[in-house]
Amino acid sequence: MADYLALVDWTGRAQREDKRGFITPETPAILKRLGLDADSFLIALGQHQLSQGSVIGHKQAQSAYAKAHHRRLWSANR
Repeated sequence: MADYLALVDWTGRAQREDKRGFITPETPAILKRLGLDADSFLIALGQHQLSQGSVIGHKQAQSAYAKAHHRRLWSANR
């Protein structure tokens, strides 16, 4: 997963004429921008089934995502 995120970050930094934009060289890597370390992120992913449409993040961010995409939040703590 860490390699995948590094690839996504690298691809976002690629400058091509057929892309609308790119991530600037000064922008920190994706995990640093999210304020996460790779080990913690991988542990968090292991607790979710993202392939089935789960969203991870702070509760406020999850609520905003759910509202924007007309979805309900589900919590394992119910």
